[in-house]
Amino acid sequence: MHFYDAFPLLFGWISAVKNISNKLTVLRKLFFTLSFLDVLWYDISVFERMVARLIMNLALIQDGYLPVIVPPILRGDYVSLLERAHRDDGDFTEFIAEREFESQEEILRLFQIPFPKKGMD
Repeated sequence: MHFYDAFPLLFGWISAVKNISNKLTVLRKLFFTLSFLDVLWYDISVFERMVARLIMNLALIQDGYLPVIVPPILRGDYVSLLERAHRDDGDFTEFIAEREFESQEEILRLFQIPFPKKGMD
């Protein structure tokens, strides 16, 4: 299956799970699936990899989250966690949640909004 052949299947899956109440579970599965394809499809172009990450982040944005950015320094951890996620995706989920949290912190810094101290709501 070529990269572009997967898109109709992907969009069908997204439509099927759109009304599931636990959006984080759906987003986690979508992010995992697209990330896995991004890492394992070595024959896809840089452009196709960017499209996969764009779709992942578009799904996050549509549900009110910020885009997840994996800095180059963490790319090795990202790939390692993806490989382990086939057995248990807990660490991968935590990694993505940490990247989301860091994105939120960056936005707060950008707009000079004080970040709440730990233990305060």
